[in-house]
Amino acid sequence: MHPMYVPANPHEDDLDDLAEGTHKDKPISNPGRGLLGLLLARYAPGTPEPETYADAFHTLRTHGLGLFYPKIR
Repeated sequence: MHPMYVPANPHEDDLDDLAEGTHKDKPISNPGRGLLGLLLARYAPGTPEPETYADAFHTLRTHGLGLFYPKIR
């Protein structure tokens, strides 16, 4: 069943492009850093941990594409 009313997303401004948008230099949260640290420890040991959204986006595009869906060739 689909709800009759869906309220506006209060975080709609945050849906900006994380690689090149207005938040690209914003530091990532501690849980985000932890998850990216696990990814890097498993697939790219010795790689520096990302600090900003732009760094995190690059890390996920480089090392995380094949984890949850097929890699784009």
